[in-house]
Order: sequence, then structure tokens, then C-alpha cells
Amino acid sequence: MNKANPLGCQGKLSLGFASLVKALWDGEKEYLRPVHFRHLVMTKFSEFSNLNQHDAQEFLSFFMDKLHEDLNRIKKKPTTDPVDSKGQPDMKVASESWRRYKLRNDSQIEDLFLGQFKSTLVCSTCEETSVVFDPFLSISVPLPKKMLAREVLFLPQNPDRIPIRYLLHLPEDAKMELLKASVARRTELSMTKLRVFEVHKGKFQTLMSANRIHVARILPTDTVIVCEVLSDLQIRKPVIEIPTMQRLVVPKVSERCNLASCNKKLDKQRKCSACLQVAYCGVDCQRSDWTSHKNECELYRTGRKCRNPQPVGCPFVLSLLEEECKFERISKMAETYAKRSVDVTVVDNSFTGDDNEMDEENPVNQKKPFVPFTFSLVSRFGETKKANLKPEDFKPSDLRHNFLSLDWQNNSKLLKFVMVNEKPVDCVNDASASHHRPNSDAQPITLEDCLELFTEPETLTENDSWYCPECKVHREATKQMSLWRLPKVLVIHLKRFSYQNFILRGKIDKFVKFPI
Repeated sequence: MNKANPLGCQGKLSLGFASLVKALWDGEKEYLRPVHFRHLVMTKFSEFSNLNQHDAQEFLSFFMDKLHEDLNRIKKKPTTDPVDSKGQPDMKVASESWRRYKLRNDSQIEDLFLGQFKSTLVCSTCEETSVVFDPFLSISVPLPKKMLAREVLFLPQNPDRIPIRYLLHLPEDAKMELLKASVARRTELSMTKLRVFEVHKGKFQTLMSANRIHVARILPTDTVIVCEVLSDLQIRKPVIEIPTMQRLVVPKVSERCNLASCNKKLDKQRKCSACLQVAYCGVDCQRSDWTSHKNECELYRTGRKCRNPQPVGCPFVLSLLEEECKFERISKMAETYAKRSVDVTVVDNSFTGDDNEMDEENPVNQKKPFVPFTFSLVSRFGETKKANLKPEDFKPSDLRHNFLSLDWQNNSKLLKFVMVNEKPVDCVNDASASHHRPNSDAQPITLEDCLELFTEPETLTENDSWYCPECKVHREATKQMSLWRLPKVLVIHLKRFSYQNFILRGKIDKFVKFPI
């Protein structure tokens, strides 16, 4: 017994516990009230001096640590330095960490309960790896929670790479940071290079920049898009991110006849040639509806009422260097992205027998190449701020903090126009997208499930960032815990409380099967 250890209780805690155990096992009493032992704990440790309810696992960890210090065989603890793991094999680092720890700590408690963790941290920016071996007397493992499934569409920064659809299984109380971390693990990218959007009917519904947003608030009918962007920290050059949507300059009209008394579904549309905003099933219906339609038609024809371009296809994010922010580069990237979600057919009504003849001596008379779209600056909801951008308008200062729209020229009154049809996004399905995970509520939980969940890699977020010795700043990192050395007696604590915030918490009361 080490009564001189300032970290212990001068042997009083170990003597009190020994008396309690002896009284429990002597069989003289049917029940026992540990009043004296409780009084000893309350006297020595103020955190337990009140009559409040305390967490049993917290008390057990505290009690085992203090009992170890009371029984520590090391009377004078030497000074030791942390083990440098860089470039060293794990076996050597683990053995040396254990040896240095045992120079300061050696007791009957640790003979029975002491084990060793392996903690691996990988910097998301420079991929610097740190391996640390830490001792433990008990482990706390999480329980599998009720899961919800969410599909996400991952768009690579390079538009020539095909998008990938993932099916993520996340706890029902998961927040956006966990969704980003899950995508980051699958794509082997840093969370800092991912942007998450909620998309509805071709428009950016929500920018998920706040990591505390609950995933459950995303409607199943909406699409979650995760876009890869460039990192100026890695490239060390200024970059720009431009959220971009697609629109039809002339909105598609209703599939039913505009005459209220008819309202038939149209197999073949006959649009109003003046405004192109309504369609009819024939000339008779168009003439009958002219009285009620002509005022609105006149407003469109004279420009007093603007046609609102219609969102179409899948939005995306253009990420490029500021020095590459030119009209030609943005046009090429945007068109490649856009054609993943729409089919575009060019219609030429200007063909004549002399179309191939051009006046080579007069460049003004030469035909310009047909561009099937223009660009506009828009709001997040697709409202036009500045239409028909010119090449000189593509400056980083003008595009930064703005949304861009690629406007398809589908006006059939033009000599050349495009027919645009929306389609499912061209993508590949990750293996997870076709794999159905069974509902955790219907499946029994085993201790092995809890241990697997404990050893799964996790991505440390901004609030838990790690100081990278290579970058010399705090960085997001990937962390993985594993059990390196097991004790003779392994104490496992099941984390049964789920915290929604600092006040609300719920208890997981599921049965956990464990070997006896």
C-alpha cells in the first residue's frame, strides 16, 4: 500500500473497499448498507459529496484510478517522455510506450484491468500520420442506433469524371458533419473539399454549410448533392467556387389544352405563336380561348411581362483556379456537367441550298458558331439578376458569392435552337446504393456489433480538430481507435444515452447479447 502517493487516498480508500468486500462475502447479513464506504468517498472527493444522482461508469473509472494509486508499487515516479512513433514499427512503439508507462504505474489493479489502445490520426490536408498507444482500465462502446437511409449524389471536381451515387446509413439524430464525414471516407477526400446542397426541382434549396443541421430534416423527395471543390490550402493558389443551375429560356408549357372547357391531355402541342406560354389541341380551341388569353399574350409579346426561365436538370458547382476563370473554360466545364442530366438536340431551321457558301473575303458575313446557351447571374432560387453575360463579365470579383445559370436557348422561333429533355443523372451506383442494410430495430445487438462500431474510423470536425505537427495548425483529421493489448479482465461500458443537445437526452434500452 502506497500511503505517501499524493494522487491516492493514503490507503484509506483501499482499506475501506477491503472492509466492504469482506462484509459482503462473510454471509452474516442478508443485506448491507455501505454507509461507511460512502461517507469515505464523500469526505475525500467533493464531486460526490452531495445527494445527487451520479453516473455509475464515471464513478467506476474514478474509483479504479484512485484504488490503483493507493496500491501503486512505484514509490518515486521517474520523468518520462512521449514515444516518437514516426518511422517506427507499431510493435516497437507499443512496447516502448507500455514500458515507460509501467515505470510510473504498477499495481494489482493494473495487473488485472490494464489494457492498451492504439489511436491512429491522419491529417486530411498533408496526410501526416500519428500513432499513439495509450493505457486504459475500461472502455466505453456505443450502441447501434436507429438508422435512416439517405441517397447522395457525388459530383467530382473534374466534370469529365462520372458522378457516383451513394446510399448512406446514418443514425436518426445524425447531423450534416456526419454525412460529410461519411462521404469523405468513401471518396478519400478531406471534408474541407466537400460542399453539400439540398436540391429541389432543379434549384438550390439549401446550402448545408452549417454542420449542426440534422440530416433528418432533408425531405426524402429532395436530392442531396455533394460537390468536390479545389482546396486553396493544398494548391496554394486562389480558387473560386460557382454554384450553377440550368434553365430553359422558354418554359415548357402544360401538357393539357389551355382552354378551360377542353383541358385535354395533349399528344401533340400547338403553342401560341406570339408568346409560346400556352398550348392547345387544335385551332378551334385556340380561337375559343383567344378572348381570355389575348391580354396576357400582349404583355409577353411587348415585353411588359417577362418569361421566367424554367429550372431544368441537376445543379452543380464549378470549382477552378481564379487565373482560369475565363468564359471559354467555364463554358466547357458547365456544358459537360449539364449534359449529365439533360439531353440536348440542336435544331437548324436556317438550312438552304446556299448554306455552305460563305464569303471568305468578308469575315463579317461568315457564320458564327452556334452556342446553344447563354449565362446569367441569378439568385439561389433562380431569379435573374443579370442576363446574357458577355465574356468580359467573367471576372472572379463578379462571380464570387453569386449563383450562375446556364440558360438553354430553346426558343423555337429562332433559326437555330435546342430541344432539351430532362433525364436521370448519368452516374454509377456505389455498391452501397444497391445494398439494403437491415433495420437495427429488428436485429439483435451483440457485443461484437458495439466493438466494431467503437473501432470504426471517424472524421474529426472543426470543433475537435487535431494539431498537425507537419502543417503547424489545427486540421480536420481521420481518427481510428483499436484494441492493441487486452487485460486479464476487460471492463466494458455500454453508452446507452443519446444526447440531442445539452439538455435533451434519450436512453437506448435495447438488449445487448454478450458471451458469458
